Amino acid sequence: MLASTLYKRAEVVSESIVDGKNFDVQTAQRWQLAVNELEEAVKANAELAPAQLLLGKLQLLPFGKPEKAKEALDNAVKLLAEEPGEQAEALRLRASAQSDAEKKLADLDRSLKLAPDSAKALRDRGNVYVAQNKSEQALDDFKAAIEIDPDDAAAHESAG
Repeated sequence: MLASTLYKRAEVVSESIVDGKNFDVQTAQRWQLAVNELEEAVKANAELAPAQLLLGKLQLLPFGKPEKAKEALDNAVKLLAEEPGEQAEALRLRASAQSDAEKKLADLDRSLKLAPDSAKALRDRGNVYVAQNKSEQALDDFKAAIEIDPDDAAAHESAG
């Protein structure tokens, strides 16, 4: 019960900051409050998958710590084994916490197996391909992302 309450409070506090835009002092304070609540929630119940996932998202933001993001997202991936859509999102997010390109691709490939219509995962994988100078594969992923989400400005920009 305590863990769920802490998670819900953190979820409400973090609603306006998970998009990663417009950081200021108030945003930093809300971020810290949400992270503190989530850390208490997972301390009370380490198997609360939504708390692990949200903690990972918040730790990926500029105020966060990538190693803590990866730890929370590793936990979320394990805990969400029975929820393919949520696990796909956890894998996509974990890919962004990986420093090794092959691990990024492995997470994104696995994410796309679980959720093949994820424009974000396709766009993210396309960006990894760009970093590896695999322009043809990158362009294929950007085009597929645009087909799924024609309003995805980042995919349009990446596709050129």
